Amino acid sequence: ETNYYMINISMAIAGLLIIISNIKKLPLSTHQVLISALIGGAVALNLEINIKKLYLIMLSWMLSPIIALTFSFLIGLLLEKY
Repeated sequence: ETNYYMINISMAIAGLLIIISNIKKLPLSTHQVLISALIGGAVALNLEINIKKLYLIMLSWMLSPIIALTFSFLIGLLLEKY
């Protein structure tokens, strides 16, 4: 069963955190804030969390910078060569 109250509160808190971080000029990943807010709300209300999907999301957070670095390095080499 979907708990819309928890989703609304989580999104409101995430939005507030993003606004505050922007005002203070602090870098903050919107994706990470939203996922963390939803996970925190689920834990607080003792709701079930799909751990496999959470691990996949966390894996994407770790692999994305490595993949971006690799592609930008390769593109840089191509641009230097031509």
